[in-house]
Amino acid sequence: MIVRQARAQRIVSAFSASSFFVLAAGVLSAALFIASEASASNERPKIGLVLSGGGALGVAHVGVIQELERAGIRPDIVVGASMGAVVGGLYASGYTGAELETVVRDMNWDQIFSDNPPRDGLSFRQKRDESKFPVKPKLRVRDGAVQLPAGLVSDQNLVLALRGLVRSQGNVASFDDLAIPYRAVATDIETGEAVILDRGNLASAMRASMSVPGVFAAVERDGRLLVDGGMANNIPVDVARKMGADIVIVVALRTKLKSKQELSSAVDVLGQTVSLLILKNENEQLATVGDRDVLVEVDVQGYSASDFARCKELLEPGRVAARKHTTRFAALARPLAPLAVAPAPAIDFVKVVNDSPLDDEVIRARLTVETGKPLNTEALNKDLTSIYALGTFRNVDYDVVKEGGRTGLAVKAEKRPEGLGAIRLGLSLSNDFDGEAAYSISADYTASALSPYGAEARFEGVLGDRMRLFAEYFHPFDPLQQFFLIARADAQARDVRVYDDSGFALGEYRARYIVAGLDLGYQADSGTALRVGIERGTGDVELTEGTLFPNKFDIDVGQIVVSAGFDRLDNAFFPREGARFLASYSNALTELGSTSDYELLEGRAVGAVSFGKSTVIAAARAGTALVGSPTPESLYRLGGQFALSGLYEDELAGEAYALGAVVYRYQLNNAEPQLLGVPVYAGFSLETGNTWADAGEAFDDWRLSGSIFVAADTGFGPIYLAYGHADGGRNAVTLSIGRTF
Repeated sequence: MIVRQARAQRIVSAFSASSFFVLAAGVLSAALFIASEASASNERPKIGLVLSGGGALGVAHVGVIQELERAGIRPDIVVGASMGAVVGGLYASGYTGAELETVVRDMNWDQIFSDNPPRDGLSFRQKRDESKFPVKPKLRVRDGAVQLPAGLVSDQNLVLALRGLVRSQGNVASFDDLAIPYRAVATDIETGEAVILDRGNLASAMRASMSVPGVFAAVERDGRLLVDGGMANNIPVDVARKMGADIVIVVALRTKLKSKQELSSAVDVLGQTVSLLILKNENEQLATVGDRDVLVEVDVQGYSASDFARCKELLEPGRVAARKHTTRFAALARPLAPLAVAPAPAIDFVKVVNDSPLDDEVIRARLTVETGKPLNTEALNKDLTSIYALGTFRNVDYDVVKEGGRTGLAVKAEKRPEGLGAIRLGLSLSNDFDGEAAYSISADYTASALSPYGAEARFEGVLGDRMRLFAEYFHPFDPLQQFFLIARADAQARDVRVYDDSGFALGEYRARYIVAGLDLGYQADSGTALRVGIERGTGDVELTEGTLFPNKFDIDVGQIVVSAGFDRLDNAFFPREGARFLASYSNALTELGSTSDYELLEGRAVGAVSFGKSTVIAAARAGTALVGSPTPESLYRLGGQFALSGLYEDELAGEAYALGAVVYRYQLNNAEPQLLGVPVYAGFSLETGNTWADAGEAFDDWRLSGSIFVAADTGFGPIYLAYGHADGGRNAVTLSIGRTF
């Protein structure tokens, strides 16, 4: 009996202990489950922001980002293609929405898409050459054959702009290490496959993603030739998913396809074909957008992918589209902490990688990087622009590198693979619709990098009413090309018409001459220059119309010429800002072979200021004979557009002259010349001036004139259609192509 009771107690005790442990385990499991569920319900899902491509339309992404921040959302992942990769890359590197708007508003898009460096990066000599030959397109020559460029537009200015903007210099081990993890999408032009860029140089990745085929050259990266990411995956939702996004906010820039009636040209059909290919990959990605995701469709009707001039307007469609999802965004909001932005690296050394004929010192002399101090990308970009302006290089870029535990700057200057020679073809035409017309076609060829410091040879030929053969050799003596020698020869044949006081043509001479010159000069970084030279020449002038006397005479040139000036205009032909001043003095001496002894002094000044689309230009010039009487071919001449409009071109002649003009110009459209657009202007001018036969009578009386005009800034120079009126009842309607202000 006692034994049974003891066994019963042991059984009860064992059962009680077992029940306790089972019960405890159940309670603990329940607690852990409840805690886990509670944690899961409080944890914010990982959000991915997907930004589609679309050229200028991609600026609307900035408006969307601003609304996301206003709603309390900062994505955990950013993925973009083409322009979406650019906006997304800047955002991921640490920019806020407000800062991105500032970038968009301040960006000089015209310069970004230009083959040419900013004009303030050119030397004084280069600016003068540009003013004399207004044609912009160049054909490159290598081994005697014309070479086609890798892209319609050079990417030099774009790359430097991106380099200066990104807040992560040098190679990044992983784009996961940026302020916001980031991916850019490009397309392998060999296979058509989408390529995910997840490391390396951020600016380079952004540039590769927006390599529009044919417009920009393809980018070689990791052994692959990459073009615009939109060609393979314009809305890369799948990339964001693979990065771990639980919810994707997709920003799609939706435009309508053109109708049958709108497809009127081969260009329209080609553009529609590309749009259809992109639309196919877009629809495949959009089909994966689920109920938890947010699709922000931005209405960009009325805008085009090339509307960079309207970037400020494109911010608002993005904001409007995002506000439609305010309620949904509120559920995803959380407090926004400041983004961690990497400081600019301190540079310990600088090295140059140069494959051109130029000496490395030509590049080093233009670098102002201070070792031991943080990298100043704004100053560096100006340095690289001045190097690119030499005309020898296809690209001038840089990388922040690590060597032996030190941080360095590697400046890479890549010569033009298509050749160092360049050809430009030009057309000049003027017609007053009253029997006065002139035309010419021209071509020039420039060979660069002919010496270690960058000597150049330039040749120009003109056929038409004016015939010309011109050759010039420029030889610098130092890496900065500040001190130089120029040897030149100029052979011309042109008509010189003589008028009476009423504008009646009395006769016409044909002048033929050849002049050779040798100059020594100095040009400073500030755009100023001084030249001293000697000229010798000979020729003759023969009467071809009328009964003027003499009917034939010889030209003998022998003179010392001194010139100086500065040029800070932002555009040689349609300036908006800046000023230019040029002064020249010549002393003709019979000891040097001149027909007679005389001295001439001339000065020219132009200034421009703009307000929005309006520009006001003030110009003044004057010249006089100081000593002696200049020969007929050396007389000063006035007449024609902006030089006493309403008169014939070069109608007035004298030993002295003066001219003052005020021009108002208004841009009628938003076109940017570098994006194949043609800016069109309308305006008017008020002018006063005269010539005087005797310098001693100069400034006694002045003539008044003015004009109204429309003008266009084309790749082949300015075009003007103008009506001019001068006192005395003189009127003229003129059309001119290739004329300068």
